[in-house]
Amino acid sequence: MYIIRKIVILICTMLVVSAFCILCSATVRSIEKGYSASADKSNTEVNSDTELNSDTEASSDAESGNSGAESGNTGAESGAVSEPGLDSSDTSRDSGKNPSQDDSDVVLVCKGNLDGVSRELLIKLKDIVKSHPNSVSFYYENLDTGIAIAATPDKAYFCASVVKAPYIAAVLKKGVDTSEVVAIKEDVCNIPAGAELTVDQLIYYSLVHSDNNSYIELIRKYGRAVFNSYSEELGVSSRITSGHFCSMTAYEAAVYFKDIYSFALESADGKYLAEYMKKPIYNQQIGRVLSKKYPVLQKYGASYNRSVFHNTAVVCAPSPYVLSIFTDINPAAEESTKVFRDIAAVIDEINTAVAERNALPVNAEESAAD
Repeated sequence: MYIIRKIVILICTMLVVSAFCILCSATVRSIEKGYSASADKSNTEVNSDTELNSDTEASSDAESGNSGAESGNTGAESGAVSEPGLDSSDTSRDSGKNPSQDDSDVVLVCKGNLDGVSRELLIKLKDIVKSHPNSVSFYYENLDTGIAIAATPDKAYFCASVVKAPYIAAVLKKGVDTSEVVAIKEDVCNIPAGAELTVDQLIYYSLVHSDNNSYIELIRKYGRAVFNSYSEELGVSSRITSGHFCSMTAYEAAVYFKDIYSFALESADGKYLAEYMKKPIYNQQIGRVLSKKYPVLQKYGASYNRSVFHNTAVVCAPSPYVLSIFTDINPAAEESTKVFRDIAAVIDEINTAVAERNALPVNAEESAAD
């Protein structure tokens, strides 16, 4: 019996020791796992607040498709003018807030050598965008060097009237007769339906007054395919598949406007288009800051219904650049134009630094697009 008791005690002792070892091992693994998860989270947070990803190209391959449509008759002398919606619209590419994105997270995506650009300017630019969480996208590119800076350049928005400039560029590239007369079906800038206007007048009202009905008359005459083919040639996914408008990203708008600038350098029709784009009645965004310094080829877009407000421009500085700003800001909001002016002012300083760093002209001189 004595021996049996000893064996039982020994077995129980071994079982207790074994259980204790297993428990300790599990505790260690749990602690290690918790540390690893904490480290991963810390790295993600650091990366998500990166101020500059200098080796990442700022171009976008946005998903194809989507159309939109807004119409109505607008002028724009004293304020941003919306295009009230009439047609149905496919907004499948239009993106709202990314639920995985923190409001404080702003990443400036850059391409090219920014050695000449101060860190202070980049932080200032980031802070401007950060002041409108998840609402502002922009794309800047120096046209001499290809150096680019952007924030969410591939976020799709309802394009509003920005599309009018590339649509008209597509039409003019077909060599149309701008003196041809069109009997208008809707009022155009207080000119009654049934009156006759030339294609030139329709282009003028579309670009200078941002009048929707004149733009719609152009689409009635020349169709949507002319714009869609042009987009395909440029590798841009925006398409007008119904109605008169579409979805577009800040980067895609910049691609159109870079081509418009080249068109202006190469042909009389391009220069003709550039002249109208330099004279918008509504000039409260990029042009308000820069048009006294340089010629600015621009087109704005606004919609109260969809709460979007945009402006894309080619700034014909001695070293020219494109700046495209798309926002979810309602045009009716107080100081809705301020973010455009603030970004434009900082980008112009950055562009001057880029020009100096690359030994490009920085003083005013004649531009080929003048």
